[in-house]
Amino acid sequence: YGATTFAAEIPAKVFAQLPQYGTMALSPNGKLLAITTPVDNRTDLMIVDLSGKAEPKRVRYMPNEHVVSPFWVDDERLVVSKAEKLGSLAQPRGRGELYSVDANGENQELLFGYVPDNGAVRGRRKDRGSAFVLDRIPGSKGEMLVYFSGRSADRESLIYRVNAHTGERTLIEKIPLRGASVAIDRNQRARFASSRDDDAEPVLRYRPTAESEWTPLPKSIAGRTMGVLEFEKDNNTAWAEISDAGEPAALYRVDFAKGTREKVHGRDDQDISRVLYSGFDGVPFGVIFDAGKPGIQYLDPNSDWAKLHAGLMKNFAGNLVTFAGFSRDDSTVLVVVSGDRNPGTYYLLDRTTNKVSLLQSRFLDIDPQQMAAMTPISFAASDGVQLNAFLTLPREGSKPFPVVVLPHGGPHGPYDAWGFNPDVQFLANRGYAVLQVNFRGSGGRGENFEKSGYRKWGTRIMDDIVDGLKFSAAQGFVDADRACIYGASFGGYASLMAPVRSPGTFKCAIGYLGVYDLNMLHSEGDTNDTRQGRNVVTQFVGEDAAELDANSPAKHGAKVGIPVLLVAGKEDVRAPMAHTNAMADALKKAGTPVEVIAKGGEAHGFYKEENRIELYEKMDAFFDRYIGAKAK
Repeated sequence: YGATTFAAEIPAKVFAQLPQYGTMALSPNGKLLAITTPVDNRTDLMIVDLSGKAEPKRVRYMPNEHVVSPFWVDDERLVVSKAEKLGSLAQPRGRGELYSVDANGENQELLFGYVPDNGAVRGRRKDRGSAFVLDRIPGSKGEMLVYFSGRSADRESLIYRVNAHTGERTLIEKIPLRGASVAIDRNQRARFASSRDDDAEPVLRYRPTAESEWTPLPKSIAGRTMGVLEFEKDNNTAWAEISDAGEPAALYRVDFAKGTREKVHGRDDQDISRVLYSGFDGVPFGVIFDAGKPGIQYLDPNSDWAKLHAGLMKNFAGNLVTFAGFSRDDSTVLVVVSGDRNPGTYYLLDRTTNKVSLLQSRFLDIDPQQMAAMTPISFAASDGVQLNAFLTLPREGSKPFPVVVLPHGGPHGPYDAWGFNPDVQFLANRGYAVLQVNFRGSGGRGENFEKSGYRKWGTRIMDDIVDGLKFSAAQGFVDADRACIYGASFGGYASLMAPVRSPGTFKCAIGYLGVYDLNMLHSEGDTNDTRQGRNVVTQFVGEDAAELDANSPAKHGAKVGIPVLLVAGKEDVRAPMAHTNAMADALKKAGTPVEVIAKGGEAHGFYKEENRIELYEKMDAFFDRYIGAKAK
């Protein structure tokens, strides 16, 4: 027996490629697009004239410089941030720098950042911290509000008025919270701020009126967490996502002056994933949920924006439609169409003619017609808790399929959602079913659900993953006797710990960028760089050495009992090589077959295309040997 062999096997290179196009931003006049374009180990900026009258302009950057968050301040000037990535799976880490550049790609100006002195010449900027744009200032010539958080011990939170053309800036105010998130009203007055203390507990402050002093947010507005999305034109009513006691956040309209709120929409089982806005300066018209079966809820189904969106959803059936930008007069809309088989395609909608024009796909070589469907499923875990998961079956072949269980990283905060995943599609193309379980501790279902996985990494979370496999097998979709497990980061940990917890369940395991010794989390890796990071690690896994050893696969090499492939980046600071070395040593000592791939110049996720291709090809051969056509 074995996995189905496809006549149309898609080369690994197709799935290993990074997106050719990243984020797009539409200029306020609707005539220009700013596009982030990944190139090798950097991300450039491209500016496109939508009329086609001018050649695209490319602003090139240095290696490991990644342009993120393009923002048009006016029709002639845009602002970008720079970030560094510690690997393809790591989130971009802002360098704190903010640059402005003309629409023709010229006259780049450093607005915030640290420039060292050059001999007797003093560097112009001495900003040690992170800056990002809050909003443009209407009626001005290229002026905006910028939030700046210092990296000093007090992590002061400052708001500046900045001219993106000249670089001139004026300090407006200091927010009385460290490292705060800030919301401003339509008069550019800061009205709400939230932060976390060293124990990761929320701290909320607000101004009831524009003239008020900062004051603690009353429980009548929010019991625990709140994030302000948008103020209405009255500069008093705000749209916000609120959770009172760790339940999934819901959408509310808040009266700041009265200290009251009105619930608009929410679900008991899922957080709001995304909010749909009604135009350039508009308020929400809908919300999206995606931690289980994806769903859209329109706040007023008869509104113009809801009807427009519903029509597009009908036209692009089987996909999810979102709006990524608007022209100032709302006549032009930047539309993103994506789905389980579609990694994302940009369109331009002309609302005056209702014409939709194709701009570009993010991955040029992906053909959605050749991809496999991802199906949301739900099941009861062995202790009765209802869990969500996604099951992707090969397009060809017959059930039950050999299966690869793919636990996500994190584990607390991230979650698997319905959408395109190159790992999933590669494995499905090779004939394997792929199971992704949103186990306890995952994000997307509220803080309480996240916390229900604390200090249960090697126990309840592993049981949830195996329960998902048992359910899928009981439904006849997968063959439980032909199951392997593969994951990255926390998923790498789970791939080695699940066989320890549930002997005989899996035929093989691949650990990619994993953490395998939980005691080591307290001494190795960049999470130890801050007091808050250290406290969070303690919350996640505890401090008891015996408990940590009991839940560390590197301490149980003899119990893994199946062939293992370990993959790591030698420059990884999130899951340092010490973890992979410890796991490999434990397996070798136990006489368990183990192969190690460790790449120099790579960190938390392989970035070089040749390394990504090699990983897929190794993965293909590895699974084929144990649950595929070559398995005995």
